[in-house]
Amino acid sequence: MIYRIFTDGGVNNKGEGACAAQISGSGIERKIKILSYFLDAKPQEAELCAAIMSLSLIQAAVCYEGSPQPVVEIVSDSDLLCKSLPSATALPKNSNLRGLLRSLEIHSQGLCVRASCIQAHSGIHENEACDRACRWALNKGPELLQKGHNYVGMSASGYDAWCLLDFREIFRSLLRGEPMIGDPLAAQFMEAGLLERFAA
Repeated sequence: MIYRIFTDGGVNNKGEGACAAQISGSGIERKIKILSYFLDAKPQEAELCAAIMSLSLIQAAVCYEGSPQPVVEIVSDSDLLCKSLPSATALPKNSNLRGLLRSLEIHSQGLCVRASCIQAHSGIHENEACDRACRWALNKGPELLQKGHNYVGMSASGYDAWCLLDFREIFRSLLRGEPMIGDPLAAQFMEAGLLERFAA
């Protein structure tokens, strides 16, 4: 199994954060598009969160389907993220991002992960779509999550449906770099029907 993931993350001037990812690969008929909304974030944290969200979904799909270890390529315009993969241990131990870097390591375990760095706003369709989705989630995410929406259509702006995930509580756990009891990430993936999108 080989998966290719485009990611992006961003924050607004109120400290609200969003991240987005597009996943394609063997066994996936249509691109899986996921985005999340959270609070009290910094730009680098949002970029790392996008990778963690994506890798967690791959991990959950591997367990759900009983698939062999996949190869995962993450394509990002974040220099920090590219330097953090395949191992975040190369980064300074005193980094104020160490909790998220630990979460990145946890969610990379059992996967063969590599990173490809691209230039921001260089016209790569998937990267630009993730960037626009992040900005959209920062604007609309709170309202839609309050209404209990999972899949959100952005057809007015020319987008397909994205799966919007509520990361407000999950993000705090990721910041601490702690394994999450009960795996609330996998629970959201299952509820949204994302795991069925992967074929064994």
